[in-house]
Amino acid sequence: MKHRLVSGFAAVSLSLLLAACTTGRPIAPLPGAAVSQVPPSQQPGAQRDRAYLIFFQEGSDALDVEARRGLDEAAELAKQHPSVRIQVVGFADPEGSSQANVDLSRRRARAVMGALVTRGVAPERIVTIGRGPTSFEQSALESRRVEVSVWRLGMPTR
Repeated sequence: MKHRLVSGFAAVSLSLLLAACTTGRPIAPLPGAAVSQVPPSQQPGAQRDRAYLIFFQEGSDALDVEARRGLDEAAELAKQHPSVRIQVVGFADPEGSSQANVDLSRRRARAVMGALVTRGVAPERIVTIGRGPTSFEQSALESRRVEVSVWRLGMPTR
């Protein structure tokens, strides 16, 4: 499994892909976290700086070594810039029941959030969303992912 940094035109392509996916709802934060229910992507003036893709095995929410490296990078960036917010969006492939895939996408998002928190990112800076099943064009691995986006808030709108 691989993770990769997405920026520039790749981020635009990923945004279009995500816009085509089923609308998700923010899911409950880790216990004790006071998280805004408005995802950074929906806040006026927010600007996405970077996105990290974390891929999973079929039916799993376990993070492998490669995924942990990507989370190390995302957490380090978040710690260097305390004003940024993190949006974690989980996905699942369309195999199986819709409800099982929604649950799996939420578990994946929470696993990533937990990993970021253990790396020193305050839970109140993280919003998690489980989008559920989504189709793929080339490989089912495309659907078995979590996108970790780093957002700057309060940017002037054009």
